Amino acid sequence: MVANFTERLDLSRAKYTFAVVTMGGIGVSALHQLNGIVRERRGRGLDAAFAVNMPGNFPPLMRSVPAGKCGEILERADRRLDEIAEAIGSGRPVSPGFAPLSGLVNALSYGSLAKSARDAGELFSVSDACTGCGTCARVCPAGNLTLVDGRPMWGRRCELCCACLHFCPTEAIQLHVMFGTEGRGRYRHPDLTVAAMEAQRGQNVPAPDTPAVQGRLPGAPVLF
Repeated sequence: MVANFTERLDLSRAKYTFAVVTMGGIGVSALHQLNGIVRERRGRGLDAAFAVNMPGNFPPLMRSVPAGKCGEILERADRRLDEIAEAIGSGRPVSPGFAPLSGLVNALSYGSLAKSARDAGELFSVSDACTGCGTCARVCPAGNLTLVDGRPMWGRRCELCCACLHFCPTEAIQLHVMFGTEGRGRYRHPDLTVAAMEAQRGQNVPAPDTPAVQGRLPGAPVLF
């Protein structure tokens, strides 16, 4: 989804192009991927590339970060964002950096993950705790979820972002891959709302002061 969005951008008149990615552990390779897409489209890569460490939110691979630790990570992220804003404001060039472990993981897993993610809906299950509230369908950035007889049904456009899993108010949704998600916690940024997730799909746009949507382009992916 992020790659497709980047490929649709018109950067022909951009004098300074930058990217900021969030990651729960390793993810700098995403900056290199974005840099390659931008270079292909306008003949040169990103002028600046930044990464911000955030709490991990892929339960099949890592347990949810404890609340206290989560707060510390978010405080560091805020300081990092201030640094990034200063660099962008001054037009400073910043390279994507070198991250061999991230690059290795990307090389080994991205291709197969990208091919199989679309059908990942088959790996989700819903327990009897489901109330049929429809939150999962409202927050899915790919519009891949519908309610059938009050139960969520996944299509074939899954991005494995796990928004449905993290926003479910009763934790009725489980993902059966790697270590699974049963008892492994849930996380989303405290400022990110259901309305903000809907807004990135052009639905029920919230007030302009909603933190999660400030400065976003229509159709841009929301990462939480």
